[in-house]
Amino acid sequence: MLGDCPADLTVDQIVDGSYVFGANQGLVVAVDGLDLSDFAIEFEMKVNATQFAFSKLLDFFNRTEDRGFYRGPTGAVFQILPPFGPMSATTLPLGVTTTVRLARDGGTRLLSASVNGVVQWVMPDPLGLAIPPSDGNITFFADDSVTNYVETCSGSVNWIRISSNTAK
Repeated sequence: MLGDCPADLTVDQIVDGSYVFGANQGLVVAVDGLDLSDFAIEFEMKVNATQFAFSKLLDFFNRTEDRGFYRGPTGAVFQILPPFGPMSATTLPLGVTTTVRLARDGGTRLLSASVNGVVQWVMPDPLGLAIPPSDGNITFFADDSVTNYVETCSGSVNWIRISSNTAK
């Protein structure tokens, strides 16, 4: 599935095959009509700088809610559903290319995060709060209006993979 590029995407934002983004210059993937109750979202990225202590990596609610997948001040990844999720032991250091994966198993209703192929945490999601709405977008690397768009970072992404066992 390919996402929409920002309307003002310029050639200089593609460097050696990677999308280079500034604060809140993320990518948007439409999930219209898809059932993503059982999903995996994986991407290879490098964080160059953060604007604030927290950086939103994934937003499922059209940037109108604070729920999402974040990089914290130490570089650890965590989820806000609510509640505030566990922090990863492995971090996403500035300037280092890292593979990140967020997945939800629809059968067990467990949400998990992996960094460089190693599971960092697993948490229950019995109410489906981590499921993107079927009529919305998944936004990468851009913050929401709740926190006035300050929880963001700059960096680059080499690739993004979205899969679902329930998508029709």
